[in-house]
Amino acid sequence: MPRIVFSHARDAQAAADWLTARLASADHGPFERPVILAPHPALQRFLTLEVARRTGIAASLRSLTPTAWVDEVTGLEGVAREWRPAAMAWALVDVLRDPDGLLPDFLRRLADSGDELALLDVARAIAHRFRTYLLHEPAILERAESGEAPLSRREEHERWQRDVWTRLIARIGTPSPTRVLQAARGGTLQPTTALPRIVYVVSEPGIPPTTRALLESLSAHCAIEWCVLDHGPNAPEQHSSTRRRAASAALATLGFVPAPVAPVGRTLLARTQAQFCAGDAAVESGPLDDTLSVHRCHSPLREIETLRELALDALAADPTLRPHDITLYVTSLE
Repeated sequence: MPRIVFSHARDAQAAADWLTARLASADHGPFERPVILAPHPALQRFLTLEVARRTGIAASLRSLTPTAWVDEVTGLEGVAREWRPAAMAWALVDVLRDPDGLLPDFLRRLADSGDELALLDVARAIAHRFRTYLLHEPAILERAESGEAPLSRREEHERWQRDVWTRLIARIGTPSPTRVLQAARGGTLQPTTALPRIVYVVSEPGIPPTTRALLESLSAHCAIEWCVLDHGPNAPEQHSSTRRRAASAALATLGFVPAPVAPVGRTLLARTQAQFCAGDAAVESGPLDDTLSVHRCHSPLREIETLRELALDALAADPTLRPHDITLYVTSLE
């Protein structure tokens, strides 16, 4: 039976409060190394420093990403880590050289050109794409192994990838990493290393689906306490951090008072901005338009590709728009 216990925190400061309290109540022994899983190095460092500041020591804490930990304890990367993208790339070079392989014309020309560096670069890109499929869309790889019909409407594009994947499995010679996920679904997954008594997770809800499925399976072997970072629909001041409120108060004493800019117009973006400024729970109804859009991308590379396409479309649609008029806001950079 799963033993994941979920909690909620509005920001990293509240998550640090939660983690400190949970570590204190768990009464870890002097030789235990509590495992803390957080998706970003910056969040890992922040939590470690906050625990050290509040308790006086954090030398025994072990911080890593959720995906790195499930890789380690389930063997998702293989016995000798042969399914890591860096290792897959070298095996893929041999697969791409195979004259019997099914490749698109541009790849076949590259494989036959003798340009080893270019071929290795392409092999690395394909390896990272396979890793992305494994974490976010494992059904693509599973259907390729079983010979089922492709999921994509661009069947000709997926066909050569399926052929390369099955040849890669034969080239490496060890079981496909999808077997680990299948064992997790069937309830037969066994950890490859000793697990800690409790694992602490501090993360937003959006972690890779494969990572989440493996965490749920591993919860049958050890307790997992998960603090979900979710700002919720409250007013901006209610979910701002303690440090930000202190900085705002200090600026106010110097005469700097924030003056929110009133949204202009009745576009979807303007209505959403008005909702955030007022702290309302719902956006005022109105017509939909393209001033605000949400795109679901399966990898950071696809996020960049999508942003590039949107920027080029906007520049083409408005002759007065210039590149310096476009601003990119990023929640976290690794």
